Amino acid sequence: TQKLRRFAQKMITGGGSLDAPGCGYARTRPYATHVVDPTGASGGCFLTITAALAHAMPFDVILVKPGEYRERINVDKHTEIVGTGPTGSVVVIGFDGPAIEVLGRITCRLANLVIKQQARGGGGAMSGSVLIKSGAVVLVEESLISSEVGHCIVIQGQDSCGYLLHNAVANGKGVGVLVCDNGRGVIEDNDISFNGRAGVAILS
Repeated sequence: TQKLRRFAQKMITGGGSLDAPGCGYARTRPYATHVVDPTGASGGCFLTITAALAHAMPFDVILVKPGEYRERINVDKHTEIVGTGPTGSVVVIGFDGPAIEVLGRITCRLANLVIKQQARGGGGAMSGSVLIKSGAVVLVEESLISSEVGHCIVIQGQDSCGYLLHNAVANGKGVGVLVCDNGRGVIEDNDISFNGRAGVAILS
């Protein structure tokens, strides 16, 4: 597990080969840290994760303080999003679509988060609470992922890859972890349970 995590972390921080899937370029400057606090009590912080992402440069780190964040997050650059509070204290809720969507040839790390997909008025497509697509490489660790309306984690498309370490993937209406359309994944030491369909499904 430690070797796998170090390898995935190297990919996320830009230390991997430039030819590796998902790695557009290596980190060439010191990264900055951005703090998200929904209370606004921390000076110079952002109120939402989306706002912090819009301000961040590639390979920056976003530290998220405890709270409930009702937003759909679209990750479009190399970054890390890390909850800073006790386990279960940083909750991201996405309505009628993925709570966190990572698309394109970028790398991302998600850690210490509760990620939920919910629907307003019983609607919502059968997507994923976390959607990894179009060549994205994502490390998800120490998080709780669930979905009232679809799958918990979807890894979709050529060169898309998810490294899933030490997570609880539970209470999905669909599959716990769905790998499809030539996507790839490494799933190690996760609790995958109480999902409406298979815990893990691989579809070509």
